[in-house]
Amino acid sequence: MGAWGTDLFDDDTALDMRADFEELLEDGYSVPEATARILEEYEEMYDDEEDQRADICLILAALQMEQHELQPEIKARALEIIANGEGLELWADVRDGGETLAERKEVHEALRQQLLAHQNKNKTAWSRWIKRLFKPKRS
Repeated sequence: MGAWGTDLFDDDTALDMRADFEELLEDGYSVPEATARILEEYEEMYDDEEDQRADICLILAALQMEQHELQPEIKARALEIIANGEGLELWADVRDGGETLAERKEVHEALRQQLLAHQNKNKTAWSRWIKRLFKPKRS
């Protein structure tokens, strides 16, 4: 893992995933299609590395939020990963008195807050339209 910090995109794998994801979108793939392609490619690469597989899901959740198309199953899995503390084992191995692990936990918590608050752009526009449509008329 070529990591230089604790942020989600502070490692080589995350940046590679971002570049691959964005390239797929530029090539005309939808967010769900690009997600499926990334999952196929990266989960196979890290089949026996639990920490990396957890990070793959968290990274995909962040990438989908950037596109305002967070899939419910990616959101649910990312929240489960964070709640269970998955993907933190590598950070716990760093011998710095736990500072790095604490920083990574903060990253996970910040992502959890974003996931819980996130609304897809289309869903938000739809709900605004519905509210306007059924808004009681004042007399």
